[in-house]
Amino acid sequence: MLIFFAGHGVARGQHYYLLPYDMAWMGSVDGVNARALDAITASSVSDADLERELAAINPRHLGMILDSCQSGKLLEGGWKGSSPAVR
Repeated sequence: MLIFFAGHGVARGQHYYLLPYDMAWMGSVDGVNARALDAITASSVSDADLERELAAINPRHLGMILDSCQSGKLLEGGWKGSSPAVR
């Protein structure tokens, strides 16, 4: 199985979020505050969402290509649990 995502992403706390085109925020980047970030991450796909869905499928082989902002955060230390990017 190969997952490819090119788009926006954001690391927040101990999680990484893929931001869909129809996310909850439609304002400018300058207007993003904690409340806006809560709305954005609530309507996004988190690393935990990916892990849960992939565990249900249990693919024999998995490759992920992420071309998104802050995607390198998935490979840094300090993440609670295990990220689908580090298996």
